[in-house]
Amino acid sequence: MKSQRVVRKGMSAEGTHAGRRTFICYALSEGIPPDVVMKWTGHSDYKSMKPYIDVAMSTKSDAMDAMEKALGE
Repeated sequence: MKSQRVVRKGMSAEGTHAGRRTFICYALSEGIPPDVVMKWTGHSDYKSMKPYIDVAMSTKSDAMDAMEKALGE
């Protein structure tokens, strides 16, 4: 079955993808396992999720750096 893209009037496909990307990155950065997010979003392989996982890991690393700086460590 081929995937179909449905875009509502007044929305661009890029806009809907930005929301999807934001949801995925936020879910991963909140600790939801990648395999769960993949099921929610329809990703069929880890390779297609890797860019999102990389962003989430970077976000976590940045947050840890900020916390260490705030605590003076």
